[in-house]
Amino acid sequence: MKVLLDTSVLVASPIESHAMHARAHPWLGRALGGEFEWAVAANSLPKSAARIAAPEGRDDSATIPQHLTASLPSRMVGLL
Repeated sequence: MKVLLDTSVLVASPIESHAMHARAHPWLGRALGGEFEWAVAANSLPKSAARIAAPEGRDDSATIPQHLTASLPSRMVGLL
């Protein structure tokens, strides 16, 4: 099975307070664990990093450990 992980999964997965975290996080974990082939669209990376770093109208960024927000863009690119 091949899975395309989109912005909704990439944003919700690291933010525990996100409404869709419980659904998104297992998908990213399974992907990183090699359970299936996966990909991320190139335009999803900057969109996801921007949403995680500065969510619009919400303070979710306060719930993300600082070491994750600082390194997230490079970590996302490193996954490809």
